[in-house]
Amino acid sequence: MTFTLLAFLWLERPLLAGATLAVAAGVLFYPAFFFPIWFAWYWFRGRGAVRFASGFAIAASVIALGVVVFSQPGADEGALRLFLESTLEHQEGAGELEYGTSPFSFWTHHPRAAAVFQVPLVGDTSLLKLSFLMFAGFCDLLAFLARGRSVAQLAALTGAAAAALQLWKTHATGTYVEWYLPFLMIGLFIQAQSTDTKGGSSPGIEEDADPGGPEPSTVGAG
Repeated sequence: MTFTLLAFLWLERPLLAGATLAVAAGVLFYPAFFFPIWFAWYWFRGRGAVRFASGFAIAASVIALGVVVFSQPGADEGALRLFLESTLEHQEGAGELEYGTSPFSFWTHHPRAAAVFQVPLVGDTSLLKLSFLMFAGFCDLLAFLARGRSVAQLAALTGAAAAALQLWKTHATGTYVEWYLPFLMIGLFIQAQSTDTKGGSSPGIEEDADPGGPEPSTVGAG
């Protein structure tokens, strides 16, 4: 979460924001799903999108190279398979120490729903579960909604994505509230302060343009 918040802090420097978001995803995978939302936000503003994507791609490539070079997969699996099992898949198993059998899991308490949404449609990867496909579609919707949004609203969209992610992972009980609570708080407090100071000078927070209006001169620079 620390790196994700740093990436958000550096929104005005798209290259750095993209690189830091990739580092955040390297620490714990879930910030990677913020990429389409932030990229769309930059893209619709007409500036910064290419630099943001470049920063993300460069940092992600360095991290991926390190994983491949320093991983020691077994004889029957490659580095890519080991990477997927160690990040996206390890929480989904049926072992005693894995979230798949957690008594606190949302899906444990709703086995009939789990039989539909938490079973891979093809193969055994969680990326082909109906719950994940719905989450991916939700992220696409959030990326579309990012058009013309303010910084506060981007924070709220990011928080929504982080909260929805926990309906795909089997520990969806709010256990990882820190994934989304900071962004929801940023969205709420910045929006509230902007509303309170409307018509006057805002102490340190510049109100973003309305959707479709002129773009602020600072966001996307660098």
